[in-house]
Amino acid sequence: MSEKNLFCIQDNESLCESNMFLNNILNAAGDPFFVKDEESKFVFVNDALCTMLGIARENILGKTLGESLPEDQMKHFLKIDKLVLESGEENQCEELLTGKDGKIRTIVTKKTRYVNEHGKKLLIGVIHDITIHKQTEERLKDIEWMLTPKLPPDKGPPTDTTGNYGDLTELNVNGIILKSVGQELLREVAEDYLGLLGTSSAIYEVNGDYAFGIFASRWCQTMDRASRKLCDTSDNIKALNSGRWLCHESCWTNCARIAIAECRPVDIECNGGIRMYCEPIKAGDKVVGAINFGYGDPPQEKAKLQKLANDYNIQYDDLLAETKTYQSRPLFIIEQAKKRLHATARLIGSMVEQKQTELVLRAEKKRAVESEMRFKALHNASFGGIVIHDKGLILDCNQGLSEITGYSQQELIGMDGLLLIATQSRQWVMDHILAGYDKPYEAVGVRKDGREYPVRLEGRQIPYHGKEVRVVEFRDITNQKQAEEALRESENRLQKIFDILPIGLWFADKTGKLLRGNPAGVSIWGAEPRVDPSRYGVFKARRLPSGEEIGSDDWALTHTIREGTTTLDEVLEIDSFDGQKKIILNFTAPVLDDNGAILGAVIVNQDITERKQAEEVISAERERLAVTLRSIGDGVITTDINGTIVLMNKVAEELCGWKQNEAQGKPLSSVFNIINQSTREPHESPVAKVLASGQIIELANHTLLISRDGTERLIADSGAPIKDRDSKTIGVVLVFRDMTEKKKLESALEVSSKLESLAVLAGGIAHDFNNLLGGIYGYIDMAIESAKDVQTAEFLSKTVSTIDRARALTQQLLTFAKGGAPVQKIAPLFPFVQETAQFALSGTNVSCDFNIQQDLWNCNYDRNQIGQVIDNLIINAQQAMPVGGSINVSAQNVSLSEKEHPLLSEGNYVKISVKDSGVGIKKELLVRIFDPFFTTKTKGHGLGLATCYSIINRHGGCIDVDSELGKGSIFHVYLPATDTQTSEIVIQQSAQHKGSGTFLVMDDEEVMRDILKQLLESFGYSVICRDNGKDALAFLTAEMEAKRPVAGMIFDLTVPGGMGGMEAVAELRKIDAKTPVFVASGYADGTAMKNPVEYGFTASIGKPFRKAELIEMLEKYMKTGT
Repeated sequence: MSEKNLFCIQDNESLCESNMFLNNILNAAGDPFFVKDEESKFVFVNDALCTMLGIARENILGKTLGESLPEDQMKHFLKIDKLVLESGEENQCEELLTGKDGKIRTIVTKKTRYVNEHGKKLLIGVIHDITIHKQTEERLKDIEWMLTPKLPPDKGPPTDTTGNYGDLTELNVNGIILKSVGQELLREVAEDYLGLLGTSSAIYEVNGDYAFGIFASRWCQTMDRASRKLCDTSDNIKALNSGRWLCHESCWTNCARIAIAECRPVDIECNGGIRMYCEPIKAGDKVVGAINFGYGDPPQEKAKLQKLANDYNIQYDDLLAETKTYQSRPLFIIEQAKKRLHATARLIGSMVEQKQTELVLRAEKKRAVESEMRFKALHNASFGGIVIHDKGLILDCNQGLSEITGYSQQELIGMDGLLLIATQSRQWVMDHILAGYDKPYEAVGVRKDGREYPVRLEGRQIPYHGKEVRVVEFRDITNQKQAEEALRESENRLQKIFDILPIGLWFADKTGKLLRGNPAGVSIWGAEPRVDPSRYGVFKARRLPSGEEIGSDDWALTHTIREGTTTLDEVLEIDSFDGQKKIILNFTAPVLDDNGAILGAVIVNQDITERKQAEEVISAERERLAVTLRSIGDGVITTDINGTIVLMNKVAEELCGWKQNEAQGKPLSSVFNIINQSTREPHESPVAKVLASGQIIELANHTLLISRDGTERLIADSGAPIKDRDSKTIGVVLVFRDMTEKKKLESALEVSSKLESLAVLAGGIAHDFNNLLGGIYGYIDMAIESAKDVQTAEFLSKTVSTIDRARALTQQLLTFAKGGAPVQKIAPLFPFVQETAQFALSGTNVSCDFNIQQDLWNCNYDRNQIGQVIDNLIINAQQAMPVGGSINVSAQNVSLSEKEHPLLSEGNYVKISVKDSGVGIKKELLVRIFDPFFTTKTKGHGLGLATCYSIINRHGGCIDVDSELGKGSIFHVYLPATDTQTSEIVIQQSAQHKGSGTFLVMDDEEVMRDILKQLLESFGYSVICRDNGKDALAFLTAEMEAKRPVAGMIFDLTVPGGMGGMEAVAELRKIDAKTPVFVASGYADGTAMKNPVEYGFTASIGKPFRKAELIEMLEKYMKTGT
C-alpha cells in the first residue's frame, strides 16, 4: 500500500457511498485491519480485529489498549508504531498477541504510514494470524524426520567397549546379567532401541561391573576416548576408580548407580554435553543392574563447546566438527526410545529371573522329575504368566502370573482358572480349551482387584504326573494395546497434518506412480490424478522464466525416480485441471531405505501466484519511482559510499552527456566533471564532502559542469547522505540544475539596474539641455528668416547642423531615461533595416549579406530608434573586421513558448541576427558589454550597445550575444511581432501657418516662453505666458468668465516645484473639453508624450523642436479643430 495514496476514488459525487463501501469491504476481510493516529490511538478497526482481541469496537477506538495487553507486548507495539510514523518506512514483523481470552497468538503485522492532504500522519496496519501455521511447522518437523532417510553411521557398525583400553566386560566379577543373558543377546536388545537414537548405551551389574557397552555415534566415541586418556594409566581398574574417566562417571556414578540404589528411572545431563537416561533392571523384586542410553544433540553454544574442549583436552575446532556428524532426533522419537528402554530393562530382568530360576531348578534336581519338567516348561514358555491346569483347575503357576493377576502363587494354586478371565470372555476361553486350540488368541482378563485388562493366551497339552494337562501362557498386552492405540492416534494425527498442510504434498512409489496428494495439492492442481509415468502427459506446465514446455518424460519426478536427484525451488506455470493458470514452486526428493535404494518420492508444491502478482506490483512501484526520477526537472545522481554511480535520471543524462547504462558502475568524477568557473581548477568531489561531514552540502558558486561533449554549464548543486533504517550512510544523492540561463537573466537584470540608475542622471541632463536647444533652435530659425545677406543665412544654417548633432547626442542620453520611450508605429522592418545596414557600410571594405524570411511579420517600433540599433550593430561588426570581411544579416519569425527564453514572455517575435567573422569578445567581457560607458575601443564613448539594449528593452524585446574569441560574434535582436497591418498616415508639411486669437504658453524656462511667444506672434496669435500650471489655470478661468475664448495652449509637461502640464490639463478638461492643448517636454516620455490624447492633450511635441515642426503640428490640429 503506497504511503501517499491509500485509495483513489474518482467520482466525488459518490464519495460517501464509496467510504461506506470501503468500510464494508474492510469489515468483511478475514484479516484484522486498523488505523491509528500519531499517538498510536485506534481511529478505525474492522470486525476481524475486534474478534481477535475479544474487545468491542467502542472499547478500542480512541485508545492504545495499554490496559488490555501485557506490558512487554504493548511496549513492542508502540515502539514499532513510532518507528513507522517517524521514518515513513514500511515495517513487517512477527509478533505475539494476547487476546482477552488469554490465548496467545503468533501474528505477522504489516504497518505503513499514510499522510493525508492536511499533512496528518496515520498508521495503517494489517494483521495475519499464523498461529496454526507455526504449530503446523512444528508437526511438519516430526513428519520430515520420519520421511527423511537416515544416514548410516559414519564409520562402520556401532562398536562395543572394546577399544584402545580393552574390553571392560572382562573385569565383570558379578556376572549375573552377563551370564544370564549373554553378550550377543544383550547387543540385540540394545540395538532394538539404539537404532532410533544413534548414540550410546551401557548395561551395568548391580555392583557397577560392565555387562555390555556400545557406541553408535562419533560424538560419544570421541568423548569417551578423550576422557579415558585423562586417566593417565593403562590399568582399566585404576582408570575406573580415578574419577577422571568423565564418561564413566556420567554413566555409572551419576546415573546408573542412582537408578539402582533408588530403583527408579534417572534422566540427567551427562559430562559429555548430551543427556543420559537410565532404567533399573529388576529380576522379580530384586534390582540386579541398570541399562542406560545417551540422547539429544551435542551442544551448539560456543561457551559450552569451549568448556567441553577444555575439560576433555580436545581441540575446539575438532569438537565443533564432531557436532555436525550427529543427526538430530525429534522429541517423540526420544520418548519412544525411553519406552523401549523400559521394556528392555524388564525383558533383561525377566531373563535374569528366568536364569536364576533355572539355576534354582538345577540345584533342586534331586526333586522329582515331574517338578523338573514343570520348571523346564515354565522356562521354555513365554516371559508372561504361566499356568498348568487340569480342566480349569490350576495345578501350578509362575511368579509372572502372580504379578499379572495380583494373586499370590499360593492363592492361585487350586483356583478355578476361569476366575482369571472376565465374564464376557469365559465361554470364548472354554471353547478354546475344549477344542485343544494351541495358537495365540486374545481375551479379557480380570485381576484380583476386579480391574479388567487385555490378555493374550496360548496353550498346549503337556504330560504332568502321568496324565495330559494343559499349560497356558498369560501375557498382559495392556502396553501393546496402548501402543497400538497410540500408533493409530499418531497415524490419525499424521493424516490430519497431511490434510491441513497449506502446501501441496504428493507421494509416489518407486515406479513413479502417484499414490495420493493432500487437499492443498489437489486444490493447486484441481484434481488428484493417480497416474504412472506413462500418463504424466496429463499434466501441463512450463518452466519459468524460460517458458519451456515440460515434456511427459522431463518432469522433476521422472529424474528423481530414475536418478535419485533432488529438485529445489523449481518455478513452474501450470494449467490446473479446473482451467486456471497458476505459478508454483516445485520440490521433489527421493525416499531412500537404509541402503540408499529408492523407495519412492515426495513432491511438494507451493502456490506462489499471489506472491508473483505482489512482486509484479512491487516492480510496477519501482517503475513508477523510476518514472518519477525521470520526470524531476533537476538532475539526480546517486552513488554508493565509494563514489560509484548507482543511478541517474534523464535530466542528469542530458546535462552530463552519459546514459544510465553507460554511467552505472563508473566513478562519479568520470561522469560528473565539475570545475571552478574562474580558476578552471577541478572541484573537490561532493561525495567525499558529504561522507566526511555526514550532512547536506552545497557546491560553491561559479561551478561549471563539463558535459561528455565538452559543453560547459553553470550549475547549482547539493548533496545529501543516503541512510538505511539504522541511520548508517550507504550512499550519496546529488541534485543539480542548469543555472546558465538564470545567470544570463541575472546579468540582464543587473544591466537593466545600471541603466535605470543612469536614467535619472541622463533624463535631467537631457531635459535641461533640450530646453536650451529649444531656445537656440527658435532664435536661429528667426535669424535665418530675417538675415539680409546670403552668407549670414549660410552660417546660420551650418550652425543649425552643428546643433542637430548636439540634439542627436541628447536623444541617445534620453534612451536611458524615461524621456527616451519610443514613438512606435506598426510597419514592416524590411527594407528599412537592410537600407540602414547598407548605408552604415558605405565606403568601407566590408560587405553585407541578407537572409530574410518571406512573409516576415510586422512590428510596432520607433523607426529612428531601431535604425540607431541596426547602425550601432553594423558599425561594431565592421570595426571588428579591420582587414575587411562579410557581415551576415538574417531575419525570421519565431514563436516562443512559456519559459523558452529566460527574458521573454510567450508570444510571436521577429528575430534579427547580425553575425561577423571578426576578432570576437573575451568570455569575461561578455557580461559587461551592455554596461553604459564600457568600451574596449580607444575612441568609443561606451553608449552604443547600452543604447541598443535600452531601445530594444523599451520595445518589449531582448538582445542576446554569442561570441568566440578569434571566430567572431553574433547579436540576436528579438522584437515583438504583430498581425496588425501598416497604418501610417502621411502628413503634408506646410512651410507656413497663420492663426488668430489668444494663445496661452506655460513653461518654467524663460527662454522657451520668450521664443514660443515670438514664434506664435509671427503666426498671428496674441500670446500670454505663465511659468506654472496654477497661474495658467487662473488666467483661463478669468478668460472663460469674461467669455473671451482662447485659441490654443502649449503646456510644459514638467515644472519643478510647481503644477506641470499633466495636472493642469486634467483640471482644464473639467471646464473646457474642446480647446486645443499641446504638451511639450525635453523628456518626450512614453506616457503623456506618447499617448497625449489619453491624458487630455491634443498632441505632443518634443524639445528641442524646429519652427517647421511647430508649424506641422499647428497646421494639423488647429486647422482641423481636432
